[in-house]
Amino acid sequence: MDRRELTRREIEIVKLVAIGLTNLEIAEDLEASMATVKRHIANVMLKWNVQNRTKVAVEAIRRGMVPRDAL
Repeated sequence: MDRRELTRREIEIVKLVAIGLTNLEIAEDLEASMATVKRHIANVMLKWNVQNRTKVAVEAIRRGMVPRDAL
C-alpha cells in the first residue's frame, strides 16, 4: 500500500470529520479513544499535506468521499 493512501479507519474518520463531528463524538461513535482519533486525523493531515481538521473536511468533500446529502 502507498504510504499516502488512507487506511479504512482513516477513511471512516475523515468522513465523520467532514460531516462535522467532534473528536469526542467520533471516538464515542467508533468506540475508540480520543488519542486514537487524534492520531488518525494527524496521519491524514500528513498524507494530504493539510494543516488542520477543517482542511481535512474540505479535502474529503473535494475528493467525493462524502455524499452531498450527508453534509
